[in-house]
Amino acid sequence: MTNPSKIILPLVRVKKLWTDDWGIIHHLRPIQAVWSAAPSISAATLDWRYGKILRPGSSEFENVFPDPLVESLLGWFIQIVMPSEEDPAAFSILWTGKITGSADQIGSTDSAPDTGTGQIVYTALGLERLLYDCPLRNFPCLGTGSEFVWSDMPIPFNVFREADQKLLQTITGNRSAAKEDGAYVFSPAEGEKWSIRDVIEHLLKFCGPTDVPFSLYDNAVLQKNLDDHTRPASWHLADSLGKALDTLVDRRRGHTWRVSCYGANPLIEIQSVFGDDEAAGLEPNGVQIDLVANRT
Repeated sequence: MTNPSKIILPLVRVKKLWTDDWGIIHHLRPIQAVWSAAPSISAATLDWRYGKILRPGSSEFENVFPDPLVESLLGWFIQIVMPSEEDPAAFSILWTGKITGSADQIGSTDSAPDTGTGQIVYTALGLERLLYDCPLRNFPCLGTGSEFVWSDMPIPFNVFREADQKLLQTITGNRSAAKEDGAYVFSPAEGEKWSIRDVIEHLLKFCGPTDVPFSLYDNAVLQKNLDDHTRPASWHLADSLGKALDTLVDRRRGHTWRVSCYGANPLIEIQSVFGDDEAAGLEPNGVQIDLVANRT
């Protein structure tokens, strides 16, 4: 008789700082995880049972403390991973986020008078939540020489100008001609126009989280639609970095964004809402008719 296949269950690993190494917490169970595209935020729920309990795979009861670690997990980064069946040391990353809340569901104190029994349900939000907590400030402008002039007030990316007496408007660029440390900066004198990619790279570089480095994932949607300089717009962005991305990557134009983390650091992915990275447009109606107004 052959042995039944071993059931592989997802594991949860945590770290307090993003620069720390991941550490697995056994028996911290992922209950559910949801991946979302903006403006929704991904979320996950985890469960920790404590008290005098019988854990899966064990033949004896043990007294488990209410906290998985010595200190609370609130504010810690978490990652749900799936171990490889061939190599237990290898993992596939399923979900990454940060624990933002917990609820202690207390049970009986009869079987474990020291700690009681119960479970703690942790709530975690996706890393995109960090972007909504980043205010837009400290915009660098090219000054004299190589020094930056910093502005705490939001500056519009590209500027509307009146073209003639008919109040027609044109757009004037205010971007530098060359990148400074990986991103363009403001330079009205050089007057280049910003593309959506330029703006996002600027915001991630100068307004992004200081403890978690985000970068922009390059794909076909980004190259085909958001690098376009032929139809520039003017964006006056305020509030937060997440809100700015919602404005720049507009669902009304067939685009959305999400945060993924399949490596060392998170990526911002620009995607088409139509599910095809190569084309971001609606097909015309195959059956078309002409409407003629009744003039009688």
